Amino acid sequence: MKILLANAYSTLNAGDGLLVRRAVELMHAAWPDTDLDLVVAASHPESFADEPGLVAVHPIRGGQQIIVAAAGLSAFAAPTLAGRGLSETFRDALERCDLVVSVGGGYLRQPTFRGGVASVAIHGAQLRAIAASGKPWVLLPQSIGPLVGRPGQTIRSALSAARTVWVRDDRSLTEVGGDARVRRAPDMALLAMADGLPTPAAGTAPVGVVIRPLDHPRDYEARLGSMLAQLPTAEGLIQSSHSGNDDQPFTRGLGLSTRRSLKQALHAELQHRPTAVVSVRLHGALESILAGVPAVHLGYERKAWGAYGDVGLEQFLHPARDFDPGLVSRQAQALAEDPSTFWASLARSADRLFIARDEVLASIRDAVDGGRR
Repeated sequence: MKILLANAYSTLNAGDGLLVRRAVELMHAAWPDTDLDLVVAASHPESFADEPGLVAVHPIRGGQQIIVAAAGLSAFAAPTLAGRGLSETFRDALERCDLVVSVGGGYLRQPTFRGGVASVAIHGAQLRAIAASGKPWVLLPQSIGPLVGRPGQTIRSALSAARTVWVRDDRSLTEVGGDARVRRAPDMALLAMADGLPTPAAGTAPVGVVIRPLDHPRDYEARLGSMLAQLPTAEGLIQSSHSGNDDQPFTRGLGLSTRRSLKQALHAELQHRPTAVVSVRLHGALESILAGVPAVHLGYERKAWGAYGDVGLEQFLHPARDFDPGLVSRQAQALAEDPSTFWASLARSADRLFIARDEVLASIRDAVDGGRR
């Protein structure tokens, strides 16, 4: 079976890489006894070179970004324009595939008009080409919207061709819901826990801190500084180091070392593994939890409330721009000493995750078995 995984970005952002790996695992779970030919369309395909079982292609022909942006923003009434500027390898993968699965994430969010234009410029031509192809298409749990103006119209039109659109937060469900195709499920990183909750495996190293710059920060940086002053041994851990999305300068600017990535820290020997993590990046928090390390999350988007709410961890979630530095530092220190409350809260969500994962798997199989009914 040939499957095209669309709308990927780069493994140099560990959260995006995690979402692709979870999508691959889900495909194998859907068809455990079938040979799968998996192609991922990614903005930085070279970063997937070491991912087993994947062929990575760039969706856009070299030098065609302006044409593709125009295609994405143009009226949906001219679907042939969607193919202009798309790479031969992408079009070939789309033509040959039995199923298209858009990876999870937040690339269809449009917090501002400018953000909407950027989203459509990067993903609009892919979406339109997929919609026009008539291929069975499922979107894994997304944050979508608000869908306004021409960018919103482009995305909404394309989504009407999908067999199932999974969303990962209630605001997205309100934005694009209204028919049976749009359904709610937890974030892909959480669905990975359906086969078994993480085994607590915190180490003895200091609390790890994963931070990033934010738009409209208000006094975010001052609050971070106050929190770090109360966690004097905290170590800065880098979750994204990609050009244009590199957390290292911001982390160093707050006085933290950047010797290790989050991934390196979570897979280190116990004496070098953090006892707990405070993460501004959602998938930094979720990746920590998957590795058995409790995580306090400083959320800045709707996905945070969706994810931590889905697994009963709301008490460990705080708004990034308005959090109480003393409360967060005390909470991190308490988790480092005794994380039993954290893991007990997570355990109560096991049945929900199992049911949700089965529903997502069923929708993927049904897309192939029933086509677009």
